[in-house]
Formats: sequence, structure tokens, C-alpha cells
Amino acid sequence: MMPGVRSGQEEREDVVYIIMKINKLSILILVFILNISGCSSTWYGMMENGRIDACESLHGQEREECLEEATIPYERYERERAEALGYQ
Repeated sequence: MMPGVRSGQEEREDVVYIIMKINKLSILILVFILNISGCSSTWYGMMENGRIDACESLHGQEREECLEEATIPYERYERERAEALGYQ
């Protein structure tokens, strides 16, 4: 073959390589989007665990009130947050 001239096989391999790269990128984007959608509730769960741990050092009624406040369901948290920010 002449220098700089590519065979049909080489061109097909390049096309396949490009398609594979695009597919990998699409999968990464999809995984990223799916992870983002679950991040808020995961983050909230971690923060809730921290709030519960902070209540453990308290005693009696004070501890009970702390735990009640620390274990607000995520849906309620989101609703109250949206109301406070004026989204609803």
C-alpha cells in the first residue's frame, strides 16, 4: 500500500472504535445522571445518621426530642425545604 492511503479494513476499524467510544461515553453519562438522582436522599441519610449520633450523648426528654427531630422522613424534609425556599 502507498503511504497515507488506508484500506477499507482500517477505516472500518476506526469507525468501530469511534462507536465504542461513543457508547462508553453514553453509559458513563447515564450512570452519572442516575447517581445524581439518588444523591440527595443518600446525602440526607448520612446527615440523619450524624444527627442521631449527636443525640446519643443526651438523656431523658431532651434525648427523645432530639431523636424525634433528627429522624424526619426525607419526603417531609424535601416538602418543608421547598416551602421555606418558596418553591411551592
